[in-house]
Amino acid sequence: MDKLFEIIFPRLFLRFPVLKQFAKFAMVGAVNAIIDFLVYYFLTRSFAWFNLHYLTANALAFSAAVTSSFFLNNRFTFYSPENRANAHSYFKFFAFNLLTLLIVEACFYFLVGYLGVYDIVAKYLLLVLSGISNFTFSRIWVFKKTN
Repeated sequence: MDKLFEIIFPRLFLRFPVLKQFAKFAMVGAVNAIIDFLVYYFLTRSFAWFNLHYLTANALAFSAAVTSSFFLNNRFTFYSPENRANAHSYFKFFAFNLLTLLIVEACFYFLVGYLGVYDIVAKYLLLVLSGISNFTFSRIWVFKKTN
């Protein structure tokens, strides 16, 4: 996959390696967004209880996407042989995403419960915001190179 990026954007990615990393992160993020939306949609549209308790469905969907995100980003986006995934990096990733989940849940409740925004639209808006912060903190804290 790295070769594909180098063929498509050779000069740009050589000059700004963070753009290459962000492009990979966005691809992984798209996969995780699909996981998040599918799990949420399945739970809330298939089970009346989850439709009423949409925050619980959102937390479960978010957790499934975050788990996928850790492994895909570790292997594809932020991979380096000397910095393979370990319990410490997973803990940092989990801790940051737990904080993100709390913020997302509060915003989700406000958007859907008080402003009456359609739940799927609210999820999309929050996905964009959490994706930007997730990339930043993953890059500088969770998967930071130690060499």
